[in-house]
Amino acid sequence: MSAPADSPDTPIVLDAYAARTCAVKTWNRFAPGIEPTAPAAPDEGLRESFAGGRGFVEHVLGELLHRFAGPIADLRPLADASWTTQEYACSEGMRRGVPVIIGGLLPLDIAGHRSGRPDLLVRAEDRPDGRTGYHPVVITRRQAAEKRTTTRTIHTVQASALARPAPEHAVTVAERSLRTQRDAALLQVAHYWRQLDAAG
Repeated sequence: MSAPADSPDTPIVLDAYAARTCAVKTWNRFAPGIEPTAPAAPDEGLRESFAGGRGFVEHVLGELLHRFAGPIADLRPLADASWTTQEYACSEGMRRGVPVIIGGLLPLDIAGHRSGRPDLLVRAEDRPDGRTGYHPVVITRRQAAEKRTTTRTIHTVQASALARPAPEHAVTVAERSLRTQRDAALLQVAHYWRQLDAAG
């Protein structure tokens, strides 16, 4: 999450974690006039959980790099570079239409107060004006789909293999629907989607 603003004139931008976390905590952290409290000591169980989650993300990214034969822009080595450098590298990768971008820092959406770095960006179909389009991807160990319990289709689930991560290679996964009651990852994707939309 972005740091609290130093003055009322500094625009506040929130990363995708704010979309899925407690709204009261977010308000208390960023609202003018509210003194920030010292963070609690990290819980060891939570630390292990987060470490395991990051390990899973790195495992999936490693598999993607191994299986996908097309061009990939892996921007993780730029993690210590300036914000401007990271944002430019991501924007340039999207402008060139790289099929897969790992760890790209999206351009800030000042009007929407959004910042973000999805795990992956996968090239989508081009926009009507000819510019490239992208799908944001969040890698999570939690299941995003479940066995459908009704004959009525609420949300169609499509998936593509790591060797061919593109919408044109996606197939409908029969008898599955999105787990909308566990929507944290979906909210993160929506955050990135809105940020991509703002960036054009």
